[in-house]
Amino acid sequence: MATGLAIYLRERMLKDRLSSRAAGKAAGVAHTTIMRILDGKDVSVDTLEKVCAFLEIDPGDVIGPGGVSEIQSILSQEPELEQVFTLALEKLHSGEISQDVIREIVRYASWRINSGGSYGDQPNADRRTESPA
Repeated sequence: MATGLAIYLRERMLKDRLSSRAAGKAAGVAHTTIMRILDGKDVSVDTLEKVCAFLEIDPGDVIGPGGVSEIQSILSQEPELEQVFTLALEKLHSGEISQDVIREIVRYASWRINSGGSYGDQPNADRRTESPA
């Protein structure tokens, strides 16, 4: 992801003769983030959106068709996930939820993916709290 972004960013910085500080200020990110991008490091979705807006390109231009097709493949295997993402996107665009909610969803998903195991493997995973009889 970041490699394509680095190419676009480097071209823009050379064209406009921008330092990393000036590019960061124009994009709304820290100059250290600009340096990370130029070094080919991954960035958050929020950062990707800001830098792409500054560069006047679509984030899909730097994610690449391979990344997009992999995402589509995952979503096609899990229709409920696609519905959740579609609903989240609609609510984000309508202002019903904020970018912070999206970040929270991403953090949780990342945690679950990195914690291993499946949901059903956890004790009490599907137990509902019931009042004592």
